Amino acid sequence: MIRTWLADVSVLKSEIKYQECYQELPPERKKKADRLAREQGRWQSVGAGVLLERMRSRYDPTGKALYNLSHSGAYAICSMEDDERRATKLGCDIEVVKEYRRKVAARFYTETEFHLIENCAGEEEKRELFYRFWVLKESFMKATRLGTALSPSEFEIGFEETGARLLGRPDEFPEPFFYREYEAEGVEAKIAVCADADDFAPELHIEIL
Repeated sequence: MIRTWLADVSVLKSEIKYQECYQELPPERKKKADRLAREQGRWQSVGAGVLLERMRSRYDPTGKALYNLSHSGAYAICSMEDDERRATKLGCDIEVVKEYRRKVAARFYTETEFHLIENCAGEEEKRELFYRFWVLKESFMKATRLGTALSPSEFEIGFEETGARLLGRPDEFPEPFFYREYEAEGVEAKIAVCADADDFAPELHIEIL
């Protein structure tokens, strides 16, 4: 099963809490955080790393499980497959909902996706749908392991009663991909996980750092 954990990493603004979580990390992740110039980047990196280490401790005793990390604003998430090993591709993304970035949508979303946003009744609905598309696209791009080398306009997201699904896509990824979207009370962010196995945990786990 693919499980996803979320943490409020803004608590790491406290130097005491930062050092406490920093000590949970292996040397390579400490070095990664140390290289970051921005304070916010450091506590986002440390927070995401702590989620990974705690999930490994619970679900991944061999250290070989598929996983992916993401962070935005005050939050970080980690998605990880447990020992069933059904998925071979996995990506996750979280984005704090901010303003509707119309120029970005017009350039990087498909024509159908852009028109869906533009036809929303109000600005709040446009913002919500813009960022929903954003995390759905980013999670697929990360699952393919191409990341930003794959343009968001090269594939299309559609919606059914059961949720989001992948429509048109590059020919090199003919296999089925599946989505799971999560919400957390009080968290104004969009969260999506994409994998080549439809085996997602039904609930998002909130971890306290």
